Amino acid sequence: MGFKIPNFVKQMGGSPFQISYDAAYDAQSDEKKASQSREEFKKAAKAYNKKAYGTTEPTKAAESGKLSDAQTKKLIVEKLKAKKKREDVAKAKKNKPAETKSDKPKTKTRKQMRAEKRVGRLKKKQEKKGALTPGQQKKLDRNKSKAKGEKVQEKDKTNVGKAIKKGVDKVKDVVKTEKDSPAKYKNDAQRKAAHASMAEKK
Repeated sequence: MGFKIPNFVKQMGGSPFQISYDAAYDAQSDEKKASQSREEFKKAAKAYNKKAYGTTEPTKAAESGKLSDAQTKKLIVEKLKAKKKREDVAKAKKNKPAETKSDKPKTKTRKQMRAEKRVGRLKKKQEKKGALTPGQQKKLDRNKSKAKGEKVQEKDKTNVGKAIKKGVDKVKDVVKTEKDSPAKYKNDAQRKAAHASMAEKK
């Protein structure tokens, strides 16, 4: 007759033997769970226990002394290895870096969604007519870039868009010049320091 599981093992930080098939499945890594469903895991585990120990509940059998000495020793070793593996998986999950903003799927802006609609309409027109005019093709390329959230290439920009861009750049330059101008300083000391700084930059 086999011997019962030693008490010192059963008292080890929550006995490694007292774990259900469901708990064993949940303790696996995400990769393992992705490759095997809960039912598949339970079926395989029960089949293994039945073959190795003659029962689907080897823990209970060992605790009641129904397993042979060899089977009980084997069960202890396997359970301890499984416990160590569960602890390693839990530690890895705990240390897994949190999802950053860059990892999260970006929400499309209204501008991108409008561009996508334009792309869709132009593609339908292209399919219907067989080809687009140079202006329509330019518009399609421009909206493809906008839909992806990318900068529109210079060759795809409209003349109006280029003119507006130049005007905006000029305004920005004027504002920057005013910010850097010594006129904003309240006293002579600040004004002199500003002049000196601007001279160094030149």
